[in-house]
Amino acid sequence: MATPSRPRQRKIGSRSCDACRIRKVKCTVGIDCTFNKTQSARGPRTLRARTLQQIQEAQQGRPTPTGNQQPDATTSETAKTAPRTAQGEPVKAPEITVESLVLRLCIYRLRLFPVWPIVSVEEVIAALQRDAHDIETFALAAAVGAATMAQLKLDRFADTGVNDSATAASLEAECQRIRSNLDGGIANLSRLRTSFFLHIYHENREAGGTKSLLYLREAITLAQIMGLHRASSYLTLETAEDRLRRRILWLLFVTERGVAMLHKLPVILTSAENLPPLDISGSEDEAHILPAFKKLVNLFWIFDQSRALDILQDAADGLGGGSLGTGSASLNYEMLHALQKRLQDASVEMENGSSDIQKADIYVTRQWMQVLLWRATMSDWRVSISPPSSMVERPIQIAQQFLDFISQLPNAALEAHGPAIEFKVYEIASAVADSLATQLSLPSTPLVNLRPSDILLKLQRILATSRGGNSSLLGLLAARMSRVRTPQSYSITDFASKHAIALSNDLCESSNKRNSGLGSCSMRHAACAVLLSTAPLFASRPGEMAWEEPRKTGMVYRRLGNSGLHVSALGLGGWLTFGGQVENDTTLACMKQAYDCGINFFDTAESYAGGQSEIAMGQVIKKLGWKRNDIVISTKLNWGGANGEVLVNNHGLSRKHIIEGLRASLNRLDLEYVDIIYAHRPDRLTPMEEVVRAFNHVIEIKGWAMYWGTSEWSADEIVEACGIAKQLGLIGPVVEQPFYNLLSRKKVEGEFQRLYSRFGLGLTTFSPLKFGLLSGKYNDSPDAPPAGSRFAKGDDKFVNYMRDNYGNKAWQDDIEKVRKLKIVADKVGILQSELALAWCLKNPNVSSVITGASKPEQVVENVKALKSIDKLTPEIMAEIDEIVGSIELDAARQD
Repeated sequence: MATPSRPRQRKIGSRSCDACRIRKVKCTVGIDCTFNKTQSARGPRTLRARTLQQIQEAQQGRPTPTGNQQPDATTSETAKTAPRTAQGEPVKAPEITVESLVLRLCIYRLRLFPVWPIVSVEEVIAALQRDAHDIETFALAAAVGAATMAQLKLDRFADTGVNDSATAASLEAECQRIRSNLDGGIANLSRLRTSFFLHIYHENREAGGTKSLLYLREAITLAQIMGLHRASSYLTLETAEDRLRRRILWLLFVTERGVAMLHKLPVILTSAENLPPLDISGSEDEAHILPAFKKLVNLFWIFDQSRALDILQDAADGLGGGSLGTGSASLNYEMLHALQKRLQDASVEMENGSSDIQKADIYVTRQWMQVLLWRATMSDWRVSISPPSSMVERPIQIAQQFLDFISQLPNAALEAHGPAIEFKVYEIASAVADSLATQLSLPSTPLVNLRPSDILLKLQRILATSRGGNSSLLGLLAARMSRVRTPQSYSITDFASKHAIALSNDLCESSNKRNSGLGSCSMRHAACAVLLSTAPLFASRPGEMAWEEPRKTGMVYRRLGNSGLHVSALGLGGWLTFGGQVENDTTLACMKQAYDCGINFFDTAESYAGGQSEIAMGQVIKKLGWKRNDIVISTKLNWGGANGEVLVNNHGLSRKHIIEGLRASLNRLDLEYVDIIYAHRPDRLTPMEEVVRAFNHVIEIKGWAMYWGTSEWSADEIVEACGIAKQLGLIGPVVEQPFYNLLSRKKVEGEFQRLYSRFGLGLTTFSPLKFGLLSGKYNDSPDAPPAGSRFAKGDDKFVNYMRDNYGNKAWQDDIEKVRKLKIVADKVGILQSELALAWCLKNPNVSSVITGASKPEQVVENVKALKSIDKLTPEIMAEIDEIVGSIELDAARQD
């Protein structure tokens, strides 16, 4: 009987994971998989065996095209041929070690070679180890290292892959030192590539800056001196050098075209049709890189062939075809439209082994080119006739395609391209904003059904998060966004002062002034600061609704920060009322009235009325039979007091109290979960990481909450929590609940001004009437609370505190301001309470204003404030600021 054959080992998958791809192997059962292991530090720790073999072979053989010195037989021979200064002195030995350069060259090979495939790391390392006096190769390696660190911002983020003291600046300085000591010499590939990588370094330091452009021009000039642009110069070259030179030439072509289009500069390389063709054959390691590089070159070739660059230059100079008449505009339109179609049809599909970095480059570049063509086309239409709606809406479609594609790529794929990607994303986003503004100037143009506000927010977030954020481009984008006004939303500039409006216009018309006055603006309302510090303008804009409220209540719903949760612009809270000063029947009547008015957001806390507020609210929800998915319930933890006799672990933000406290709150509310759980004041005795992990536990593991936020935290504490959450890959706080009203503005408008753009923070503010003071009911009682008021009949700790301080100097000063505000309210024709609520709702960063009520009629009065927002014109807002005082913005907290 035949022995059964041994089963063959089964492959786990047809494609290897990233770790195995780097090792150049495929997973099998016999290899331990590292897919589930924690990601190690970026940058190779050692060279691959194959790399070491290539280095040894290079050391034993003749120098490659990269090197410029013959291999020396003896030390004395090396000394004779060592490069010398212009005075004939030997060049001083480098101050940066070869080991430092090798590390950075490996990082370049691993992460950035797909972007600039013109340096063979193995050959450069071999040349450095073979000849310590090959100074030109050393200068090239230093330039590559400086460009790599600058492009990946390894200095800023203290990347663990860079474990020595060398920085991008020190590498660039060492490269410059060597260059300054060398004599003129001859043009060669090492000097050419050194100039190119110095351009990359300085482009990261100052995009479009003088040094960046000079080094790029220097590299191109060296290429022309060497004849790289002439086909005849390649006839006698060996195959390897021939391919390298062609690759360098086309990289210079792509780079110069990109820089020229980004910064509106002329080009000096000849037309692409006259350049030697690109050869994409290469080594096995380059097989998946060069075809993708050719696709990128093809995009720029298409652009160059159509003479679109000349048209863009004319459009930038105000010399578009429209200036010559309608016929010329139509001709340009037809040509640009044909080019749009060619770009759209251009193949950008990549092979399975292609790099994510190259995918990002090719697709972003194509979408960016289409946006530039759209802008040139629109410049012709504006001076002739109105453009068709399909043309107006084109940037929204381009941006949607762009977002759909990059959502499949890791952030590192975008960040590897440095500032160029940031400028391209900005151009796409600004085109979307301009498209919306153009739609509104054309009454016959219908709005597209694509949620352009969400598209703008996602593009804005990319600018805010990629490579640490680009504050100058964010400011320019915010200025463009501020001009957009849709039928579903009030314009930001409705409540900005005239000074801020003028500043915004200056910003959006002056793209070359990166930080024009952002730190010195004397704006009258914090929303203007948010406008210029790139707050998510559309996410929380007053009046914006995700959809029409089916009950026709007139309520407005806003997103909770950058989350997907929608809350009513006015909420109802249970502080000082539910379970305390009002009976349960009144609580039911108030909550029912709120629900009937469209309010879906109800807020309470474990400490309100010793836990009775949660009980009362839960009983109303059950009695009225509300569907849980129709309402948003939040509660807060920290004060404790209702959970045990010994307060030691029954308060604070320890993991123990967050878990036990929320479970107790859910029992009192008689609910399975709350939508938002707040940290009710910070707990400086508990490590922030413990707090963040505990809230993630109750959300992710227990399912007791959907989101978590903070209440009355400082900006620094919120930033710390968000930073820890991001570092650990956890959910961070999405909302803050601060004390905010006409008399208390400093934290929300000053301290928090960067949190809205950096972290997408939402606000659910409380006490908009400052305990009823801004309603005007205490205007005639400056010394003692009137009979029947909250402060006259209350008996809890807070009310007793307020009663004891009633009538002091601060109170008297506030009463005086409120009396003056009554004049403004009368002028507008609304109640003082409506004025105070509408003023809070005017702030675009406020997701919801939490109100209180001791009777249903107060709920109805509060909801009227929604109709008063439009009445607060810039002039009225300025008049209010004259009374209550404006906030002096902190320049250090602005972008």
